[in-house]
Amino acid sequence: MPWVIYPCALLGGLNACTSACSSAPASVDPVIQRAVEDYGNGATAAYLAATSRDPSPAAAYFDVAQLTALPAVPAEVIGTRSHAEELTPGHWSVTTVVTDRTGTQESYKLPVVVTGAGAEQRYSTVGLPSRRPGLPLGSPAQVQASQEIPLGKKGFQGSDTDPNENPAAATVTQFLSAWLTGSGDAQRFAKPGAFTSWDRAPFTSINVESVTTPGNVPSAISGTIKVTATVVAHSRYSQQLTYTLTLTADNGQWVVQSIDDMPPVENTN
Repeated sequence: MPWVIYPCALLGGLNACTSACSSAPASVDPVIQRAVEDYGNGATAAYLAATSRDPSPAAAYFDVAQLTALPAVPAEVIGTRSHAEELTPGHWSVTTVVTDRTGTQESYKLPVVVTGAGAEQRYSTVGLPSRRPGLPLGSPAQVQASQEIPLGKKGFQGSDTDPNENPAAATVTQFLSAWLTGSGDAQRFAKPGAFTSWDRAPFTSINVESVTTPGNVPSAISGTIKVTATVVAHSRYSQQLTYTLTLTADNGQWVVQSIDDMPPVENTN
């Protein structure tokens, strides 16, 4: 089963009564918290994989005799993410957000009890998961209005030069081609520490479809700029992706200073 990391909603409001009516631990051991999250994640995934014909996926976590109304087909889960909250010592509530093949997200809560310590530590479910409200979805945020930076006719190949190609776009295409395909030295186009290398490059080739910047298209190599590249990357199948980079001028050329997690977004406040 492929696993895709999606964000988890920390549904604290749903725990307000439980937390208020019990004595919460003063501190949480992050190692145990991670173990409880992994356990709750696995238990919820196994629960959703169990069917009336084959309840065995859930048998490691639940009393199968309780599972009297399982569906005929398993849920088509492509990703889960869990967060654990310790309510009282040894008593945990694990929230797992599940994403199916349509992109729909559902949220489940599962009580987990932790007993023992060290090699004798054990994790147990209490009852079955309960369905809770999922993440509230909004409309896609608008990327800040941008100017397109001219690409060369063959700029996406990374090694060609074109007098009509803006130097910033050339750096972007050369860097992304080298970094994403392993064909070339990406460090030539980047500051030290600007990116993390792949153990194995994920793509065989890429096409950079566009490069944009929220400010004016740079006419000279000076200062720093933020750019967003739209890429079609190819391996077993093609994916359309976007990468936002900060470029900085260095000895008369643009180099990648960082790969950014957030493109420039219009202020919605």
